[in-house]
Amino acid sequence: MNDINDLEELGLIKVESNRISLQPIVKDIAIADLVPSVNNCRKMLTNLQNISLHHGVDIPYYQTLFLYIEDVVTDIKNDDPDFYIRFIEDAFSYMEKYQYESGMRLIRSVMKSYSKALKPNDLALYYDFESAIAGMFDKDFKKAISFSQTALDTCVPEDDLHLAANLNMNLGYNYHLAGQLEPAREYMERAISLMSEYGKPNNDMLIIYHNYANLMDDCGEPMKAIRAMKKCAEFIKDANGESADYADFRLDMGKMYLKIGNVQNAKDNFSIAFNIYASLFGTDSEMFEGKLAELVQFAESRGIPFNKNLITE
Repeated sequence: MNDINDLEELGLIKVESNRISLQPIVKDIAIADLVPSVNNCRKMLTNLQNISLHHGVDIPYYQTLFLYIEDVVTDIKNDDPDFYIRFIEDAFSYMEKYQYESGMRLIRSVMKSYSKALKPNDLALYYDFESAIAGMFDKDFKKAISFSQTALDTCVPEDDLHLAANLNMNLGYNYHLAGQLEPAREYMERAISLMSEYGKPNNDMLIIYHNYANLMDDCGEPMKAIRAMKKCAEFIKDANGESADYADFRLDMGKMYLKIGNVQNAKDNFSIAFNIYASLFGTDSEMFEGKLAELVQFAESRGIPFNKNLITE
């Protein structure tokens, strides 16, 4: 620890919270001298990419990971465009899991700068990134639907059934957010069909069924939705343990039970979900507080006064 203190006193590094970084002038000199590039940093980028491919797995240091990736995207010399595009596409998908806005917007802007040179399915992903940002952060669902449709029109399904399934799901999801249930159902069911044709178990399949279950609930078929959610929740638990994705399923199942007046089952599911959120992120984290605010808003929209007993055993 003395070495770190010495470096800080010399003005070479700065320590903020749990993050150690070079002072800006030192960083600029190091980058100018060493010229980090995709090729000479390949091992590091591959390690970061492999972490980003762990869909469904939660990591406690995700904010540090994303800050690191943002630095890479900002400062690295791109001397291998094909690898670099794969890298930032995978990073965006993992950032989306945590709704990491600054990183998602940064990667979107980089993808846009390459858009004229992208292959069709990479270009489809760029439009999908635009859609995700429009819907998730800007709350502009009309714009999100437009970008999703463009992504789907650009995609070449026979080259990547998995991507085609995800793009159909995302378009259906955006229609659902916009309150247009019939087209939402059409595209989600097409996504399920394509994913079945793809035939390889993956985390995206669970997300598709999760979104479809929520849609079925809004279509007035809550028990069908709950059955689908239960099956997916147990699959996630067996594969990844008590992860954030598993907690999300339990939270949504609790909402469905609350809708049909089964308060005890709702409470049981909420308790499991929030115990997991607390364990993974802490009760004072943005993630925990965001999920709690989501539940409070939902309960109040159903005319149910919220109290802490609803999420405790």
